[in-house]
Formats: sequence, C-alpha cells, structure tokens
Amino acid sequence: MRQRWTRGAVCVALVGALGGCAQGPKIDAHGNPSTWAGRIAIAVESTPPQNWSAGFELEGGPSAGALTLFSPLGQTVAGAQWQHNGAQLVQNNTVRTFSNMAELTETLVGAALPLAPLFDWLQGTATPAEGWTVNTTGHAQGRIQAERTAPLPTVKLRLVLNQP
Repeated sequence: MRQRWTRGAVCVALVGALGGCAQGPKIDAHGNPSTWAGRIAIAVESTPPQNWSAGFELEGGPSAGALTLFSPLGQTVAGAQWQHNGAQLVQNNTVRTFSNMAELTETLVGAALPLAPLFDWLQGTATPAEGWTVNTTGHAQGRIQAERTAPLPTVKLRLVLNQP
C-alpha cells in the first residue's frame, strides 16, 4: 500500500503536485512565479481505482525543473527532476531514468500529465491540453482542477496552492 501511495504521489504530481509552510512563489526575470508549493491529488478511474495525494514543491518550467513530494507528516516521499534530455525519479534511495516527464508520469500514474500546460495552469491560464479540461476559475484562491477524459482511464487532478 505504501509503495502504491508513494508511486501515485510522485506522478501526481507532476504535474511537478506539495505541503509545507505557506510562502509566496519565487518570481522569475519575466515576473512569473517559478516555484509553487501546496497539495496535489490525483484520481485515476481505473480498475481498481487509484487515488493519491501529497504535499509538493515544484520549481522551474516545462523544459527543466524539479518536483518534491511530501507525506502528510512532511517527510520527503519522492523527487523528480527533468531537462530537455530526460527525467529522473528518486524514490526509496532508487533512481529511475525516463526519456521525459510524460513517460515518467505515464509509468507511475497510468496517464501522461501535460507538463507545459500545467505550468500555465499554475499561473491561472487555462491553456488547452489534448483530452484535458481545466478549471482555473479558483486560481485566485489557489485552486486548480483538471480532468482528462480521453484517452481512458479518466484522470482527475486537483491542486491547492499555498497562498502568500
């Protein structure tokens, strides 16, 4: 059960989810946030259904970044890093290498999370992603929801960002 939770938390991430003290995001040279923290939850309507949640810290952008996932008690559960030439997942003192973050999340969650649109969603822009519907109307309150309906299985992603 712990491995399943941890595995899911990492994916949920990704979408680079999360937890910890409230703090404002770091701002990049263009005035956009480059670091986020909060909570992430992912539900995959597979057989059997899979649900994960974790605290997260995410920094960077679609081309390069890092994601750290935390248990409800604040312990680091897993971490992911990516660049243009691949992605790595560190979990239980084991490093796994993937060609990209889509492959990493597909392996862990059963669904590739849309990394580039996700960073737009975090900034409140409802950038379309194939098969996904996103709701950023709660962005001012730090809430973002997205759902993938195609291809199956359906995937529901919820993010609650820490407020400054």
